Amino acid sequence: MIALRYSGAVGGACDAGPAFVLGELNASCACVGVACTTNLNLDVTMPAFGTLPTWQLRDAGTNLLVQSGGGGFGFAGINPTTTCLPDGTFKPIVNGMPSGGAYVLRTSGNLEHTHH
Repeated sequence: MIALRYSGAVGGACDAGPAFVLGELNASCACVGVACTTNLNLDVTMPAFGTLPTWQLRDAGTNLLVQSGGGGFGFAGINPTTTCLPDGTFKPIVNGMPSGGAYVLRTSGNLEHTHH
């Protein structure tokens, strides 16, 4: 087995591979998987049938891609997606939102990020 080493600050975000949502650098510069702790709901409201926008969730400090999705066929009205992230600060990026569409990104505690 090959141990991968990363450069960066201890506690910084890294890609821990497909079994984890995100990794964190430990004192040995090894990327250790971080458990998912926060449930998220992404509700995309479409004005009509069509292609859903694509979305990404990136680590706010490193810009590391943590999760992505979207695209595909969407119905008029609310199209819900549920996902999960570890503790941290993340920024959502949504591309291809149709005119008249909107999204709400909400934690299970109802903290919201809304865009129209």
